[in-house]
Amino acid sequence: MYWRNLIRLIIFIALFISGISAYSYEKADAFIVEALSGHYKVLSPVKVGDKISLIVVNQTLHKLRGKLQENTSTDIAYLSISPGKSESIEFRFDKASKYYFVPLSPAFQEVELKIGEKSYEVPAQR
Repeated sequence: MYWRNLIRLIIFIALFISGISAYSYEKADAFIVEALSGHYKVLSPVKVGDKISLIVVNQTLHKLRGKLQENTSTDIAYLSISPGKSESIEFRFDKASKYYFVPLSPAFQEVELKIGEKSYEVPAQR
């Protein structure tokens, strides 16, 4: 009888722990922009200091060229990433500004980098 109750308790604890992990969400310490065919996936940090990193992962079959912009007018950096590769840059982050990753080739709409969001996707504009 004791062993039966112990096994039930172990099963209950295992199910409880797996249920908690099912409600967890993705988060990062940097902006992670993943280029996929037809859309972009962004994983944003919850908190930001003075400096932050942008990691761009190219999951397409084409070379990706893009730039990091502040307030759609100031270019911070240009990136060129081969298929299946990634590249990162660190930049000074100002909370009063908006930041965008702008894919140049292949052309795509600008991807806004939002603080505190869970992972979000940016579909192609129709």
